[in-house]
Amino acid sequence: MQIGLKTEAFMKKIIISIAAIISVLLIIAMIIIFNGKKIFISRVKPQYHFDIAKAPPAPDYGKDQFWAALPTKKSEADLVPLGDGTDNQATARADVFYIHPTVYFRSENWNSPIDPESAAFETVRSTISVQASAFNGCCRVYAPQYREATLYSFMDNGDDGKLALDLAYGDVERAFDYYIKHYNQGRPFIIASHSQGAVHALRLLEEKIDRTNLYGRFIAGYLIGYRIPAEKFIRSFTRIKACSGERDAGCVLSWNTNAEGSVPRKLGFIWYRSGWENVDEKRIICTNPLSWKNDSEMAPKEKHKGAVFPGSGGFWITLFTGRASGRKFTKLPAPVEHMISARCSEGVLYVPKIKQAYEMLGQGNYHIYDINLFYMNIRDNAAERVMYFIRRYLRK
Repeated sequence: MQIGLKTEAFMKKIIISIAAIISVLLIIAMIIIFNGKKIFISRVKPQYHFDIAKAPPAPDYGKDQFWAALPTKKSEADLVPLGDGTDNQATARADVFYIHPTVYFRSENWNSPIDPESAAFETVRSTISVQASAFNGCCRVYAPQYREATLYSFMDNGDDGKLALDLAYGDVERAFDYYIKHYNQGRPFIIASHSQGAVHALRLLEEKIDRTNLYGRFIAGYLIGYRIPAEKFIRSFTRIKACSGERDAGCVLSWNTNAEGSVPRKLGFIWYRSGWENVDEKRIICTNPLSWKNDSEMAPKEKHKGAVFPGSGGFWITLFTGRASGRKFTKLPAPVEHMISARCSEGVLYVPKIKQAYEMLGQGNYHIYDINLFYMNIRDNAAERVMYFIRRYLRK
C-alpha cells in the first residue's frame, strides 16, 4: 500500500512537471511570436509620417527604364513555360497593361524608390516572369515600374498608408495615360494585376475606363489577389460588372486563394469615389479560374491546365537585406497540370492543401500563388477572351 502511495505521488509530480514545462514552452512560444511580430513590423513600418517631400523621385514613363516590360524591350514578360506556349507579342492584336503586387518591404520610405540595384526591383522582375508573362500568348505586355506603397501601408490604421497608396496610384495613372497616348494606338486591351496592383487597377477602371470611350476597347480586368466587394460594381461603376463566364467582356475577374479548412485573412480597404473604405465585412466576389464562373460549384482538377512554380527566394532577400541577389530569370519550367480542384465560398477560392507551399501571410494562405497556380488556365482564357472580343465587338 505504501509503495502504491509513493508511486501515485511520483506520478503526480511527473504530471505537474510536464504541465509546468508545457506552460513554459507556451509562454516562450508566445514571446517568440509576439517579438517576431514586433521585429517584422519594425522592419516594415516607416519611422515618420507620410511626407510628399520625402517621396522618391517620380518615374518618367517616356523612358524605357521606368517600364518593367515593353513589347520592344527584352524582359521577363517574354518568357513561356517549357514546352507549352509561344511569345506572340510581335503579332498580338491586343495589349495587356499589368500592375505588379507589393514587393517593397522596407521601412526607409512609405513608397519604394525605383532602384535597379534593389531587391524590390529584382522581385518585380520575378513577378513579371510568372504573372505578366501569362498574357504574352494573346497580348503585347506593358508593365510600368511605380513607387508602390510599402507593405506596412496595408497595416496602418491612420492616413499615412492611404496617402502612400494615393502616391502609388498617381504613378500608375500617369503610366496608363502615357500607354494610351503613345503605345495603344486604338487597340483592345486587358488590365491585369495582383495584390496592391489590383487596388490600383480597380481605381483605374473607375476613374479612367468605366465612364470614358476607352470602355469600348476594354476586354476584361484580371484583378487578382485582393478583396473586391460586390457592392463596388453598384456604387462605383455604370458599365463594368463582375464577370460570370469565360468569354464575358467589359468585366472584372478576381479571386483570393486559400487551402481548404484554413481561415482566410480579412485585411484591406479599397477606393470609392468618396475615399478609402474598409472591406472586411463586405461580400466579396470570387471567380473560379477553373470554370470562370462566380458560383460555389466545385471545379475538378481535370480542369486544371497547369501551374508554374519557379524559385521564390526573393522575398527573404527583400525583407531582410534590401539588396538584389543577382538572380537571373531566363526560363520557366514546364507546367504542372491536373494538380488541384477549386471552389468559391464566401468570397474565397479554396483549393486542396499544397505540400511545401510557402504560406507567407498565414497558415493555408496561398496569396503569392494566386496567379501562377492557375497560370495555364489564365493564359488560355485570356487568348480566348481576346479572340472572342475582336470577333464579336470589333467585328474583325
